[in-house]
Amino acid sequence: MSVFEVRDAVCASWDTAMKHTILFVAANPRGTDSLALDEECRAIQHELRLTADRDDFDFRSEWAVGIDDLMRSLNALSPSVLHFSGHGARGSAHNSGAPGGPHRDVDAPRSGGILLQGRDGAQYVDHRALAAMIASAPPVPRLVVLNACYSATAADSLRQVVDCVVGVEAAIGDTAARDFAVRFYGALGYRRHSIGTAVEQARAAMNAKQLPGDIVTCCPRNGMNADELYLSETRATPDRVVGSMRAPVFDEPSPNGEPLHRPPLLDIRPSAARTAAQPTGSGTWPAGAGSYDLFLVHAPAHKASASALYDLLQPVVRVFLACRSLSTHERREQAVSAAQRSSYATVLLIWPRTELTWYLSDEIITAIALHRAAPNAHQLLAVRFGAGAGLPRCFREVETLAAPAGDLTGVAERLRELVAALSPAAAAPRTLLLPALDRRAGCDPFRVHERLCQLTDAMFEQIAAQAGIDRGSFASRAAPLAERALDIALLVALDPVLCRRLSTELDRRAPWTR
Repeated sequence: MSVFEVRDAVCASWDTAMKHTILFVAANPRGTDSLALDEECRAIQHELRLTADRDDFDFRSEWAVGIDDLMRSLNALSPSVLHFSGHGARGSAHNSGAPGGPHRDVDAPRSGGILLQGRDGAQYVDHRALAAMIASAPPVPRLVVLNACYSATAADSLRQVVDCVVGVEAAIGDTAARDFAVRFYGALGYRRHSIGTAVEQARAAMNAKQLPGDIVTCCPRNGMNADELYLSETRATPDRVVGSMRAPVFDEPSPNGEPLHRPPLLDIRPSAARTAAQPTGSGTWPAGAGSYDLFLVHAPAHKASASALYDLLQPVVRVFLACRSLSTHERREQAVSAAQRSSYATVLLIWPRTELTWYLSDEIITAIALHRAAPNAHQLLAVRFGAGAGLPRCFREVETLAAPAGDLTGVAERLRELVAALSPAAAAPRTLLLPALDRRAGCDPFRVHERLCQLTDAMFEQIAAQAGIDRGSFASRAAPLAERALDIALLVALDPVLCRRLSTELDRRAPWTR
């Protein structure tokens, strides 16, 4: 068999195996208002067929779904998107009904649950139970759409399990719910649109039809931005097949132990669509243009050494270094962020006596967030030049490369080996889910570090304890106060809730630090 025959055979098998499965589940139990769920299902299917990326979707529907049916479908299909259409629970605090025909709400002890098919009628499932059901059937869907009344109440529970939840804040009529679904999937079927954009299109279309579009909500996982969440590419091109002659490798095993070749479900990108990566005339790769192999980060004092390492890596390695890769007309913040998110690894270049606050820069916080969200998709490596180049506590689990202070050639060789090891994964699309970094005044890690450094040792420990910070998550009491403050500043930079708690304690117990 020739290489081209192998390519065609592999591509043909991927066409069916590597798609985003949308699982439409419907329930209209006896004793509830009759809903035109079949019309909604047909309308979504029709709209998806009209989209440019229709071949990337496998639309499945299940009817009169009960608890066992839902679990069976999640196990069998492993959907990227779970769409529930039916009745939602209305708590006693809410008024009954929605304008315009049959409505999708029913009386229940509290709002936020859904009604599935039961043995003798409706089976109420609260949002916590629904979240537990979804979590128990990995790989879990990454997007859940609850097209039912008061379903937005379930978002807090569900987004602990999935990456994004689309729901409804109030009572919604059957016609409005159907119009929302059609326009939402009509936008999502063009994968260049983010989930947030698809929701906004649905809202706008509903409002234009005098329907209550504002009651539709989009709730991403804490810290994420729905405008930067996209359905990822699902199929490898023939050129990639010929180049690697292997299928993309994913870490999830199937129940029988065989590799499970299913597409990454969500991709995180800058708001503007990425362009194809093409080298410029100088041999560098422009920021945000597809993917880089390595993204180099260094303290300002070591710009010359980082630039020399960049020269040793080029042109074999696609490497981004801000001082060399950015053109003068580019907006630095956006270009650097786009380049880092499209890189396969962030490399921290660390020399002795590096200023502690450098570790609080956006590039380093982003690197930690990317690596924690998808460790197999975005590597994090610290290169330590010379003795005495310390690391904050949160980097102790990060892979570290020790090098003599002037051994840039040896480091370049090791980094080329790293890139070679990453190359098989480079043939497959990656899943990068990045929490949005909160830079409001109260949550600025630089400001948090500065305030903590003004405290006495005793007050520092008291405030950290009152804020609920685990004592084992930052340096010991024997460490200098500045190092302990750095560890905590890194923690709060990635956890807005923790940051608010700490800021509240600082305002209450140490107002002079403001």
